[in-house]
Amino acid sequence: MEYGEIVDVPFPSIEALASEEEISKLAEEYVDRIRNLVDADGAVMAQGEFTLTYAVIRMLKAGGIKVVSACSERDSIESIDETGNTVRKSVFFLQTV
Repeated sequence: MEYGEIVDVPFPSIEALASEEEISKLAEEYVDRIRNLVDADGAVMAQGEFTLTYAVIRMLKAGGIKVVSACSERDSIESIDETGNTVRKSVFFLQTV
């Protein structure tokens, strides 16, 4: 809430063989959309497919837009079920920084 209204801009799926040029073009499109949504005191939390997210974050920061990331603490418990499969359960704890 510190940065204002939260607006979700879902990132698309990225083809595994997408070229750097294709990813850069897509990143530019999303950065243009995001710039229209962020005011001077706002921030962007970018998450998603790594190559697109990296390109978007790089472009946003170059344009002077604050980028933040989510942070959580996780407790994981592993066990073996009755069929011999490993089961991992995770509990996430929100942290406010």
